Amino acid sequence: FGRGVAEGKGPLAAHLSAIAALLETEGDLPCGVVVMAEGEALVGSPSLPAALAAAGAVRAADACLATGGERDTEDRPFCYTGAKGLLQLRLHVDGANQALPPGLAASVANPLWQLLWALGQIKSDQEEVLIEGFYDDVEGPSRTENQSMRLLQMDEETRKRAWQLP
Repeated sequence: FGRGVAEGKGPLAAHLSAIAALLETEGDLPCGVVVMAEGEALVGSPSLPAALAAAGAVRAADACLATGGERDTEDRPFCYTGAKGLLQLRLHVDGANQALPPGLAASVANPLWQLLWALGQIKSDQEEVLIEGFYDDVEGPSRTENQSMRLLQMDEETRKRAWQLP
């Protein structure tokens, strides 16, 4: 029993086992390999920037392999061509220092509405992030990657059934 086995520890063990098997059978690896295991994702990876700064080999790598344990409805492992990070925001709005009577409350800005309006500026109803510059460094998939993903993709109805979506 172990927490995070499907998402982190299991795939890491599989990668390390594959490297060990190649070394045992071939005597060497066909390319340079850098293994970086990071376990602070749920708390925003506070140590990651310093680790990356100290690990020039990671920054110079030609490719990155990151896997999880998820599978589709036909029990095929998900294949990712990129990774996303975690964005944390802390919003603070000031309001009246006491409950106001209904007659006066309408003449003062309501902090709850201000928070809702602020949240509405982060993403559109089409799931597009509206923060200026957010997509500046994002690289889209290549034509070959898009073609490969289409071959593996579930159709819309299968996905809705699998995830119990309306």
